[in-house]
Amino acid sequence: MSDLRRSIRSQPKLVPLGGSVSQHSRLRRRLPYYAGAALIVLLVVAWIDGGEEPIRQITQEVILPERGA
Repeated sequence: MSDLRRSIRSQPKLVPLGGSVSQHSRLRRRLPYYAGAALIVLLVVAWIDGGEEPIRQITQEVILPERGA
């Protein structure tokens, strides 16, 4: 029975494509922080770029048709 336990433990673990298990788990832990930082940057850019413009008076002549009667 102890031989079976040893053989299962000695088998290599599956590794995601492109990296080791520890790199993958680190990325999954950091992903919410990256997403939060990107959201903060987006909000700051929108705040700086999307400022309110001053209201200007419309100075355009309107021609109304004359009533005949």
